[in-house]
Amino acid sequence: MGLSVALGSNRLEVFDEHAAGKTTERLSRGTAEALYLALRLGLISQLGDVGPGLPLLMDDVLVNLDPERRRGAAVAVADLARERQIVLFTCHPDTATLLGEIAPDHTRITLDRC
Repeated sequence: MGLSVALGSNRLEVFDEHAAGKTTERLSRGTAEALYLALRLGLISQLGDVGPGLPLLMDDVLVNLDPERRRGAAVAVADLARERQIVLFTCHPDTATLLGEIAPDHTRITLDRC
C-alpha cells in the first residue's frame, strides 16, 4: 500500500497491496475523505514543531466514514488533541458521542439552532 504524488501535480494516486494504482476520483467518498484526513493529520504532526501550535478547526470530518474508519479517525484526532487544541464542528450527535467516549476529558459545547 502506498501513495504517490507527482511534483507539480494536484493528483494523488493510491496503491493497494498488489501495486494497483487508483486516483482519488476512483475511490469512494468515504475512502477519499479518510485519505485526506490522514494526510492532513500527518502533515500537521510533521510540521507542528516548526511554528506555533495554532488551533486546528475541523468541520464534520468524520461524517462520510464507515463506523470502523470513523472510530479510527476519531482516535487519531483525539491523539493529536493531546498536543494541540482542536475545534471540531459536527451536527451529528453520534459523532459527538463517539468523541466523548474516546476523549472523555474533552469540552463539548452544544449550540441551539437559530
